[in-house]
Formats: sequence, structure tokens, C-alpha cells
Amino acid sequence: MSPAKRWPIISLSVVAMFGGGNNEAGEISVSFRLGNISLEPGEIAGLFFTFPQIIFHEAKIKYKEDSLLERFLNFRVAIQNYPDLETLKRSIIQDIEVEIENENDDLTKKSLSEIIDFIENPKKLSFSASPSKPYPLGMIMRIQEPKDIIKLLNIKIRS
Repeated sequence: MSPAKRWPIISLSVVAMFGGGNNEAGEISVSFRLGNISLEPGEIAGLFFTFPQIIFHEAKIKYKEDSLLERFLNFRVAIQNYPDLETLKRSIIQDIEVEIENENDDLTKKSLSEIIDFIENPKKLSFSASPSKPYPLGMIMRIQEPKDIIKLLNIKIRS
């Protein structure tokens, strides 16, 4: 793709189910809006080289729980020798609470609190990123601190 050429904003959505048959584990949906990207067959091969120039507008990830978290945590109980699932959950929540106490940023505190809510009552979890203005992916990828990415992209977590 020529650097001077601009493509329209595209919106993509994907929905995936975890598990199968009567043994569903959850559902995830992902949607995002990107600019300066071409999905034309002749341009796809150059996507890797133009990736940093793709413009990020917004993204949403929604997860609907139906036992995947419990399965994952039970697996962790087994391999890390926790006495039971509740002990592991309390340990994870205590670690997050320490992070909240040490955190100065209200948005980060709120996001961490939402993760605790999800661990305590796992039904759904969503992430949204809607920056005040679009940013090139190359710039976003150079940011080192997760807190800076959360602020820049205005990431919100809800349970």
C-alpha cells in the first residue's frame, strides 16, 4: 500500500463459542474499528509491513462466562497445590486489592475492582477502548507501561 493512499475505516466483528455441544464454556465477541487498512486481496500480503500505520479507532471485547473461568481456576488449583478453589480466588483477590491500594489512578482502580467483581461473580466481562482521537498502532505498540496504554486508549473494564 502506498503511504499516500488512505483507506476508509473498517469495522470487523467476530463471535466465538468455547466448548462444544452441551458443554459450553463461554462466548467471546470482539469488534474493532480500524483505519488506513486495505483488505483487498492484492494488498493483504503487504499488511505486515504497513501494520504500524494502521489507525486504531476503537475496540470492544465481551466475554460471557459459562464455566471457562472455573475450569481454568480449578486447573490452577490442581497444578499449584491450592487446597481448594475458594482459597485460590481469595489469593488472587488479595493480590488485586494490594494493587488497588498502591494505585493512584482512579480508572485503573475501577478496572481492577471490576476484575474482582468478575472473579467473585463470573457472569460477563467486557473491555472497551475508545481513545479521544485515533492513534497509529505503531505508536500504541511503543508504549511500555500498561497504565499509559489504559489512559491513552481510555480502556474500561466492566463485569
